[in-house]
Amino acid sequence: MFGQVQNFYEPLVFEAVRAQLGDESGMTPELLEDVACLALNNLPPRYVRNSVDLFSHLSEEEDLAFRGEVEQAIFKAVDTIRRRHDGER
Repeated sequence: MFGQVQNFYEPLVFEAVRAQLGDESGMTPELLEDVACLALNNLPPRYVRNSVDLFSHLSEEEDLAFRGEVEQAIFKAVDTIRRRHDGER
C-alpha cells in the first residue's frame, strides 16, 4: 500500500542534477546528493500517486514552470554547497 505515492519533484531534481552537474562538475556523489536534498527542501512538497498521470495532464507552460522551479532550487543549492565548501578552506 502507498507504494505509488511519491514527491513529484524528486525525479525532476534527480534528473536535472545528473544532467547539469554529473561527472563534469567535479562534485563527489555525496555532494551531488547534498545538492539534491537542498534543492528538494527548497521546493514545495507535491505528492502524486503516479507522476506519469500528472505529466500527461500538464500544459507546456506548467511543465516549463515546474522545470524552472527545479533549476532555481538547484542553482541555490549549488551556491550553498560551494559557499560551505569554500568556508572550510
